Amino acid sequence: EDDGTFALVLGPRPVPAVLRGDGIYPLALDLSTKSPTEVRLPGGRLDLQVRDEAGEPLDFVAYVDHVRVASKDGTASIRGIPPGRHTVIVGTSHHQGVVQVVELGPDESRTLEFTMRPR
Repeated sequence: EDDGTFALVLGPRPVPAVLRGDGIYPLALDLSTKSPTEVRLPGGRLDLQVRDEAGEPLDFVAYVDHVRVASKDGTASIRGIPPGRHTVIVGTSHHQGVVQVVELGPDESRTLEFTMRPR
């Protein structure tokens, strides 16, 4: 669902699972045999905006910890991020890469704006 809720129907034994998806921080969990099981992703979210020095949006690839996102329009989002410290790495084909460490609280959303310098 759009609110980050998944309804799963399970068999008689616990099932280890990893929930993954585009723009979603993976969530590892052991699902119980109580059925249906509701799983709620952590509420953290990062919105990334990447521009050149003239303010034009850039195609980029970014990693938030081990989660990769790519953009063709200068923006990308990752949701379901747990609270804590996270490393964000942003790169483009013709600009210097940028690394930023960000601390997110529970259910915190933050926009990170990057201005990329040419190599």
